[in-house]
Amino acid sequence: MLIVKTKLDVSPINGLGVFLLEKVKKGQPVWMFHPAIDLIYPASALNDTALPDSLHKILRHHGYPHQINQESVIVLGLDHDRFMNHAEQPSVLEGSDGQEVAARDMEVGEELTCDYRRFDPHYEWCAAFLRPVP
Repeated sequence: MLIVKTKLDVSPINGLGVFLLEKVKKGQPVWMFHPAIDLIYPASALNDTALPDSLHKILRHHGYPHQINQESVIVLGLDHDRFMNHAEQPSVLEGSDGQEVAARDMEVGEELTCDYRRFDPHYEWCAAFLRPVP
């Protein structure tokens, strides 16, 4: 869950993005896992016919793959973090103790971004549709 004040707004990167409502210092934690906000589904949920197709679509679009104790899972954040866009030079980096931290000092209104390649093995496939067609 995001632990800094944010809002959703139109992103120059893609669709909606997560934007700061407060200044953030380099190294300051901006995200941490919280089981009440960050739901964990077994990876098999993506193909579970007992679940509605609408949930499959949400998990595929807003969830991200993760490993917990060598088990493949999908994490679905219920706050703004699910709208964080990819950047080659992200503003959010992996910190210690499972926290995500600011890569640099940031001002109010700046977009929080992360590097999808760090946690999503399908990033290259997923990101292909974001690239401009030559």
